[in-house]
Amino acid sequence: MIRHLSASVLIALCLCGSGCGTVANLQNSGPPFGGVHEAAVAGLNRFQEAGQGRCVPPSFDYTAAGYWWLIDVPASAVGDTLTLPASIYNTIESDRIP
Repeated sequence: MIRHLSASVLIALCLCGSGCGTVANLQNSGPPFGGVHEAAVAGLNRFQEAGQGRCVPPSFDYTAAGYWWLIDVPASAVGDTLTLPASIYNTIESDRIP
């Protein structure tokens, strides 16, 4: 019982912190699937910055990059797919305004 509860809480926490790129993409009227792009770039940046003179061990940066790629990118893909009509509309409207 406790094991199932712990797994449920862990999954809920991961999902609550996921899809941030999708939300930012909608607020900034970004391009379709911009949330996936933002999450992938964030993961790449964390991977490239690993161990570059900060007080954080490289393993933390690799773990953060893994989070971005393994949890946030798929969550953003789902979110971007669900919000695709709004993203397309926002892109068309931003191109129409001079």
